[in-house]
Amino acid sequence: MRNIVVSSPKYGDIDINGNAKFGSWKEFILDIRNDYYDGKQFIFENTFWEKSIYDRIIFELENTIQFLPEDKYLIHGDLGHDNTFVRDQKIVAITDWEESKYGDFVYDIAWLDFWGTSLDYASKFLQYFKSLGEDHKNYQKRLYCYQCHIGLGTLAFYVKTGQKDNYNRAKERILNLCKSSKPE
Repeated sequence: MRNIVVSSPKYGDIDINGNAKFGSWKEFILDIRNDYYDGKQFIFENTFWEKSIYDRIIFELENTIQFLPEDKYLIHGDLGHDNTFVRDQKIVAITDWEESKYGDFVYDIAWLDFWGTSLDYASKFLQYFKSLGEDHKNYQKRLYCYQCHIGLGTLAFYVKTGQKDNYNRAKERILNLCKSSKPE
């Protein structure tokens, strides 16, 4: 996917016509504050979403945003084993592009790493990049920022759909990431 040329001048989620709406990748990442809070205290007062958890993740997101590049790649946004088809040890198809976006390709790695706790995807990809002679500046900080973004979206989804047990599991995952993966 990194070889696909993206001609769109915009970043973020892609609509059905292949258009995005944000002027920068950082703007898209920070817009999650508007998607799930938008200054409306009621979401914290009338649901099980804890404002302290929201504030913690936003704090982490805002403190790592400066390390994000304005590179533009095609991002799947929901990459996993359930939508990747392999034949003869090669990927031959990827389905379910509903969450696709334009931005930093490390976002897909963060997605895999966030959900795939049995394998350290982030380290595997970093080893692969090094084998190609690629040096991805601020890789760990970018990965962490995107994991915060993914985590916030995950919590919001579970709140909106009333899945308190899944919310609590995701919250635990995010808090563990905040403790163990926080870049220096």
